[in-house]
Amino acid sequence: MTMKKRTAKVFAMTIASLFVLSACSGTASNQTSTGETAGAAGTTDTTVPSSTGQSSGGNHFTYVIGTEPLTMDTHLMSDANTGRVSVQIHENLVKRDLEGNFQPVLATEWSPNEDATEWTFKLREGVTFHDGEPFNAEAVKYNIERLKDPATGSPKSSLVTMISDFDIVNDYEIKFILDQPCAVIPAMVSTYSTGMMSPKALEEYGKDYSTHAAGTGPLKLKEWIPGTSMSLEKNESYWGKAATAETIDIKIIAEDSARAMMLKTGDADVAANIPSVLVDELQSDPNVEIEMVPGYRTIYLGLNFQDEKLANLKVREAIDYAIDRDAIINGILGGYVTYPSTGVISSSIQNAKQGIGDDYKYDPEKAKQLLAEAGYPDGFTTKINTPEGRYAMDRQVAEAIQAMLSQVGITAEVNVLDWGAYTEAAAAGDTEIFLLGKGCATGDLAQDLMYNYRTGELQNYTFYSNPEYDKVCEEQQRTADENARKELLYKMQDIIHEDRASIILYYENQTFGTRADVSGLVIYPNETIELAYLARK
Repeated sequence: MTMKKRTAKVFAMTIASLFVLSACSGTASNQTSTGETAGAAGTTDTTVPSSTGQSSGGNHFTYVIGTEPLTMDTHLMSDANTGRVSVQIHENLVKRDLEGNFQPVLATEWSPNEDATEWTFKLREGVTFHDGEPFNAEAVKYNIERLKDPATGSPKSSLVTMISDFDIVNDYEIKFILDQPCAVIPAMVSTYSTGMMSPKALEEYGKDYSTHAAGTGPLKLKEWIPGTSMSLEKNESYWGKAATAETIDIKIIAEDSARAMMLKTGDADVAANIPSVLVDELQSDPNVEIEMVPGYRTIYLGLNFQDEKLANLKVREAIDYAIDRDAIINGILGGYVTYPSTGVISSSIQNAKQGIGDDYKYDPEKAKQLLAEAGYPDGFTTKINTPEGRYAMDRQVAEAIQAMLSQVGITAEVNVLDWGAYTEAAAAGDTEIFLLGKGCATGDLAQDLMYNYRTGELQNYTFYSNPEYDKVCEEQQRTADENARKELLYKMQDIIHEDRASIILYYENQTFGTRADVSGLVIYPNETIELAYLARK
């Protein structure tokens, strides 16, 4: 949809100054909030390229994003920015449509047995991977076994851990044998982390697969020089509807306003994560269209439970009360995100519980009281890690929180990291407080709740651990009855809220910009997009 114009409240900056700053700055991608280098400079560009005054032209398109994809190995993916690129190349057995319903892709039919301990998938015939290898039941088995294998080190292995065996009926029919009932197997195989890769390419290239990726999608990898450039091209042998895009050049531009400038000047055809303070400015440009759709992403503060201070519930509650969400949402983000409504997960996701408690109130005096009760009457010092360009106005939000925490005695240093360094630090536990977003690529709420909060999960960057939560988590996995499972999901959300396992800030909409002469961009609620059918009007 094309977004209707509305008034944005700009927080301490004018539109003009944002554009000027982006054009004049060349900031290192790893830095503190004072501009001091915090580590080796990343390769992400933060400046506006010299304008040509036009985009790629014809059926060749330029797509600008804020952070570079981390891998093209689907089994190692855990972030939507990477997944958005991967789904152009790799396809799933099934996918969710815009309404959240499952549609056939590489599987044409699927069905469970009576107790959902077996699932049968009939596969599409005549499909080949980009390297010419056939797609068949053996390829499906290989991919799922590799995803599940601890040696792979997948952060999403729990998607398929319940699959204990396979029965290959023939080349185009495979049965998954489960060790427990699971009613949501289609959701598990619909996410970018279960995208099908060529077994031959994986065996041949190993750790270098990402630069030789071979999926079955309408676009294929043309070239990827990590840190420099990435491009996709049309798959002339695609089994389905032929792509209209001949090539997609992907450029990495960390600065929000720099991506917006490229859209205005015509140096980009599609831009991701348009900053809300620039939406009205871009919407007034007849050559630009803005598309804003609800998504599954929740932006939150993660607190490392390995840190003695942050492991204290009263400290976590104090941080919660110290944050003025209205100032962030209406000031920095121009009202273009959704207030959390006392839920721990985006209300766009089925079974997300809202109205858990009226606790998301700004009360700095209450925060000070809680800090004193926790043994920190004079506050303490800490660090906030944030990416830049991964989420709309992410750095600005982190710096606003820094200022809010200072009002209750907490002195925080903001460290701005490029996306690769950021995720490495989070996974290693080398964080104290961090700004992050959690999405739901499967569209099934349980996966989001498990990855982020279950003990031992590789994406549990807070290192939160609660035996009661883990028990309920396991129980819902074994529950096939929809209503009973919903109650268990509600209980999981209640526990997360009571423990302040993370500090919920807001629910993020997906905001993309396109040139007015470009059509065909499809934006899905799970944050994946479709670029293959871009066309000139």
